[in-house]
Amino acid sequence: MNDRKNRWFHRRVPEMVRIASAAVMVALATTAPIPALAQTLPLVLKEHRAGTVLSVAVSSDGRTVIAADAGTRFVGAFEADRKTIAWDARTGVVLGRFESECDTWDLAFLPDGKHFLAAQEDGDLILRETRAGRILGRFRGHVGRVMAIDVVPDGRRAVSCGIDGSVRLWDPRTGEQLHAFVDPEPTLLTCVRIDEDGRRVIAGGLDGVLRVYDLERGTGPRRLPGHTDQINTLAWLPEGRALSGGRDRTIRTWDVELGRLLDRIEAGTDVTALVASPGGRRALFGGIDGLVHLRDVDLGRDLSVMKGHTSWIWDIRVPDTGRFAASCGQDGTVRLWPLGPEDVDPRSNLGARRRAPGRPSGGRRGSR
Repeated sequence: MNDRKNRWFHRRVPEMVRIASAAVMVALATTAPIPALAQTLPLVLKEHRAGTVLSVAVSSDGRTVIAADAGTRFVGAFEADRKTIAWDARTGVVLGRFESECDTWDLAFLPDGKHFLAAQEDGDLILRETRAGRILGRFRGHVGRVMAIDVVPDGRRAVSCGIDGSVRLWDPRTGEQLHAFVDPEPTLLTCVRIDEDGRRVIAGGLDGVLRVYDLERGTGPRRLPGHTDQINTLAWLPEGRALSGGRDRTIRTWDVELGRLLDRIEAGTDVTALVASPGGRRALFGGIDGLVHLRDVDLGRDLSVMKGHTSWIWDIRVPDTGRFAASCGQDGTVRLWPLGPEDVDPRSNLGARRRAPGRPSGGRRGSR
């Protein structure tokens, strides 16, 4: 009996294997390829195990994501190493992991995607390699924490702001400080953005006043009051308009050239991160409720609400491709969210960005 079973087994198994292999080949031949990014989004990156992820950045081509955490502190006993991590945005594979010298409050890629700037707690801006993390330059000028940085698309200029109340203009290729705007009525500045032409800078901070700086004339700040509490985050829109969000739970639209408030909406939460899509028709914002809102700027209404973060959001970025957004938060995760074709920059196949000091209840920083 056993001999008959063995003969049947040896006769039938090869045939079954051939049938199964043929079925697999047919399935592979008839399945349409899916773009790598579409397969992976939404994607949750959980490599930061030490605590709050303070900042995230995306390369302009959308291929690389970097994020920096604050580490986990146990008073009087232990302080975890702070990490900056780089990922392949299409696969979620870690490309590089290296220690940060201190808390990194903001990140900004240079156009090549191979280098980035980091705004540090100790007052330095540092230039690092994206994958290896090697420090290539150290830019000094701020006194105390650097809260936010931004880089123009051609990489020729960068701008920073800090708790010293100054806005500083840099050549990121050489580390040379080109100009320092020192406010006669300083406040702790939390966010800064430079326009695409590199002509104007906007900054916001603790006093709720939007400040405008003219880089061509070297003048500023021009003050635009409006918010009733700290401004946490900023974003440029086309035609000289800008968005600001803050602890007063509002998002405001400004005509920066005319110095006029155009619109004010209730966000329903302290707004801690804000970014515009490349065409400027959509904006994403997040707050202490952990939700990411996709909003139509012209219609003034939410198009969708993305749920995933379990605590407040610290940063949101969109690459020049406009195909996805990256957010990070208090829950220690970085999340990549798919965006629709209407959010893609019509000028190319390839923008935008942000930043909120301290905690939402005590203040923090600003996106484009």
